[in-house]
Amino acid sequence: YQRRVHGGTPPQKFTAMFDTGSSNSWVISNKCPTCGEHVAYRHQLSTTYKQDGRPFGIKYGTGSMSGFLSEDKITISDITMTNFTFAEITDEPDGMLSKANFDSLIGLGFPTISVDNVEPILQQITDQNIFNTTLVAFGLCPSSVLDYVPSVAGGPVPSLPIATNGGAINFGAIDETRFLGNIQYIPLSNATYWTIMLDQLYLQGSVKKNRKLSRLFDNATVVVDSGTSLIVMRNKQADYINKQLGCIQINRPEGLSVCVFIECPIMHLLPDITFRFAERDYTLTPQQYIITKTVAPFGIPFRLCISGIGALRLPPWIDIVLGDLFMQHYYTVFDYTNRKVGFARSNPEACNSNINSFN
Repeated sequence: YQRRVHGGTPPQKFTAMFDTGSSNSWVISNKCPTCGEHVAYRHQLSTTYKQDGRPFGIKYGTGSMSGFLSEDKITISDITMTNFTFAEITDEPDGMLSKANFDSLIGLGFPTISVDNVEPILQQITDQNIFNTTLVAFGLCPSSVLDYVPSVAGGPVPSLPIATNGGAINFGAIDETRFLGNIQYIPLSNATYWTIMLDQLYLQGSVKKNRKLSRLFDNATVVVDSGTSLIVMRNKQADYINKQLGCIQINRPEGLSVCVFIECPIMHLLPDITFRFAERDYTLTPQQYIITKTVAPFGIPFRLCISGIGALRLPPWIDIVLGDLFMQHYYTVFDYTNRKVGFARSNPEACNSNINSFN
């Protein structure tokens, strides 16, 4: 999910991914020979550019990138910030950006995880009193997501399809047309990532299996991350759930393991998956957590079905990463001022409109 942003004077236009799983913002520089075909930032063309010059480097699970820090004006919709500090990427040796269909990334995390102690954008918005409450809200529309790398544990997603109507992102306000009912807020357990505590995870219709799940997810820590495509869990937990679904795990020791169905399942025979936060249930149906896509690798089209539960070697302080697959069905509010995350059921009618703030 991406949106246009503008940087510099006169404004240069870029496609940005908005990532709550990281705190640094960056843009591909015209000095990057390894970054592939992108709209690159040219600071020499901007009259508001200020040299910082400090070297910058960041590592993701899918690779690393480096460059240097700069300052310039940035505009997102009607929000303009001057002297915004970001990284210009000049080297990316692992090929991650050459496959990406975005030119920049806006980190929406906290200062505690910012590389080089660069002040993140939400903290700058807070410091400048742009809104009464600093928050960002995502109303994502479902799309077929087949690139799985999470930002929290593995870096930005290399390539995401842009939906016909991607949805909306709002800064400082909540779009009440995008959800049904009330938003329930869950306080953060800490202000590093957007981290909340899980009460319980259970599958529909099996007391015995849910006892096992209660043990597997006891006191589980959940990170809500707009930069992650799927729902990502530790290997043991993801393997247990996917075995109940009947898919075949494709293990990748250094990356995200996914579970593929030999034949696409009969959806009504699979269980709902429910996450309970603050005594309220958030349920995904099989139609929502099974990813389906028609592919034709040898010119013969066939239907591919993949579980939306991925497995990864997560850091010890993270048990589950709730990514876009969950956020597509639950309007999600990241309240920076009050240190809380809010969920409400998405309004599907909003995705049928032509109002689209991501594309």
